[in-house]
Amino acid sequence: SRHFSSQRRACSCGAVIHRKNSMATTLSIEELSLYGLLSRLELVEKYKGFARPSEEEQAVLDTEAVAKKRVAESLGELVGSGLTSYEKKGAVGFLEGQIKAVEPGSKNADARKAKLAELLSGVRAASSAEEPAHVRRAKTECSRSEKDFEAVHKDYERWEKGKQMLVVDELNKLKRSHDDATKRIEVAKAFLQAQLCRRAENAADLPAALAAARPVAASASSGAARAKASAPGVVRVGGPSVRKAPSAAGGDPSA
Repeated sequence: SRHFSSQRRACSCGAVIHRKNSMATTLSIEELSLYGLLSRLELVEKYKGFARPSEEEQAVLDTEAVAKKRVAESLGELVGSGLTSYEKKGAVGFLEGQIKAVEPGSKNADARKAKLAELLSGVRAASSAEEPAHVRRAKTECSRSEKDFEAVHKDYERWEKGKQMLVVDELNKLKRSHDDATKRIEVAKAFLQAQLCRRAENAADLPAALAAARPVAASASSGAARAKASAPGVVRVGGPSVRKAPSAAGGDPSA
């Protein structure tokens, strides 16, 4: 469904990698990974266009020089050992932008361009590196959240279309599971972005929401749910179907 597709796009790792997150704003330079540093510098460029930056935005702007220095140091350290695909893509874009920004005729312009070009060449030639463990774990949590949502959403969609009949208690449980699965995707997405921005030694702890019990689809929590769907006593209201529980006397609940 449209809702499900939007959730999948939001949580997919590729989408998360290109999202901007507060991690790149609030963490100190020392805590930021190469990806986090490059994200910080993208924010710097964005905030430069603000006529009146806020106090927080100005604090980010003030880190430009030290962030650029740390990027150069990090690239010098990592080019030899390899870069992840997103690190390489971000570094190439950053260095190409820096080369274009050098004003012809300015002091040491040729030397700066040559140094940047040499670094860019090294980045392009760098081998592929394995993602750090804390990022891999976050991607696993993101994928797990997607799968959990898919399982719950299938039952939710069947109920919405009137293809699955549930008693009130089953429906309430399904709705809670659907809400929980949706929230877990958002938490997993934020967790992945946080880990991407952090150095391994500054990795964030697993959020409590992801450590909690995973949501369960109605079909998994109630093996008899589909069998009950064909039983008498089903009431259809506006499409989705809810089967009322029998009365205490055992009579017809619709009577």
